[in-house]
Amino acid sequence: MADHDAITQLFATYAWAHDNKEFELLDDVFTEGSEFTIEITGGDTIGPFSSRQVAVDFIRDTTLNQGDQRRHVITNVRFSNESDTETRVTAILSLFVTLNNELTVQATGWYDCQAVLDNGSWRWRRMYLTLDRTY
Repeated sequence: MADHDAITQLFATYAWAHDNKEFELLDDVFTEGSEFTIEITGGDTIGPFSSRQVAVDFIRDTTLNQGDQRRHVITNVRFSNESDTETRVTAILSLFVTLNNELTVQATGWYDCQAVLDNGSWRWRRMYLTLDRTY
């Protein structure tokens, strides 16, 4: 069975890297050949980005262009189709933004991911984020 704690920690590290601009942490989150896609309901689909470096570059460049403070809250983590080396993982996203001392909920959505055991560590092979609305 997949290591639920280690895989849940992947979401925490991914969110921390975004929120605190510690992008080097993302190298430990994605596999080398990972795929990352964002679908915006009522809007565009961004990606898929078909390697770790391309995904990390996109996340870094997008985040550095934002003038607000974001906090990714990832909850309701569910596991399915588990084996000792891979599992499908879904979770809910709530994205809070602070700008000019005002707090707003910027977005909500859900993740559909595939985690794999990669050289002894769990990493995302595929991350698909669906946002509930455009913003």
